[in-house]
Amino acid sequence: MLNLVCILEAGLHLLWQIGRSPLLSGFIGVLVGGLITYWIQRTLERRRTFNRCADEFTLAFFDELLAMANRDRTDNLHCIIEDSLAKHFRAVARFRAVFKGKQLKDFDRAWQDYAGDRQVQWCLSESPPFPLPSLDQYHDRLFMPKDAAEREEAREEVIRKLERLLAFAKPK
Repeated sequence: MLNLVCILEAGLHLLWQIGRSPLLSGFIGVLVGGLITYWIQRTLERRRTFNRCADEFTLAFFDELLAMANRDRTDNLHCIIEDSLAKHFRAVARFRAVFKGKQLKDFDRAWQDYAGDRQVQWCLSESPPFPLPSLDQYHDRLFMPKDAAEREEAREEVIRKLERLLAFAKPK
């Protein structure tokens, strides 16, 4: 107990001496201010990078989401989505770089839910593999629906899954 008291007294004496020395207190102030500025700048740069990637990601899905939201469309919605898979895949591959840990797993799960799971794996640099897109889950219901209700149900499912995927791109 006595040692702890001595250590505390020495620490308080040192702080008092620092307060009396303008050069030393100025140096500590500059050091603390520099660390705070660095941390703020780093946080802002991460946020800017995320928002820029999120914008690109959202734009990659915009046309397809707009086509799916238009209930009056009579053309083949499956072909619209299938034709854009390469664009979507590139957007997902780029956007994955802004996530880590649980967020990355959740994002990959949302992508897999939307695009299906083809058993071919693709690695991007050192990122974990994630599935290539395959729209087999929508093919029959969008390409050759039994009736209008089945087509509408599939269309709403695609919109719901796209919105879930795009929820990851909300600006920070």
